Amino acid sequence: MPTVQHISEVANVVTALAAVGALAAAAWQVREAKRSQREATAAELYANYLGKAIEYPQYANASAWTKHAGPPSDDTERYEWFVSLMLHVFEQILELTRGDETWQKTVRDQIAYHGAYISSPAFVRHHYSDDLQTLFREIAA
Repeated sequence: MPTVQHISEVANVVTALAAVGALAAAAWQVREAKRSQREATAAELYANYLGKAIEYPQYANASAWTKHAGPPSDDTERYEWFVSLMLHVFEQILELTRGDETWQKTVRDQIAYHGAYISSPAFVRHHYSDDLQTLFREIAA
């Protein structure tokens, strides 16, 4: 027959296990909330970029640079700034969604549209993160 002391010890163990379980659940909730917030921020950044792409389709599809790859013009300068803005957004997205293959493919595909410019001597690539440097090399290959 269990003694009061034995029941008390079992109750303490059960309480401790419940506390550990609650702590683990809270940690999981915090981690999931942070992941969800990072994903939402990445989606918002991408939507803002797409808004600019719709507003300036001549820069989003690289036509301004590929048509006028000669002497600098207002169009080529705007295009180069558009690409800088795009790459800044993509650096943030890659940082927020580290390891997410879907986002990496999306970013890679968008950057590939600008492969001719990114592979050209006119493009200054050392300003960008290691993640983007890797994508630049993949696109150039």
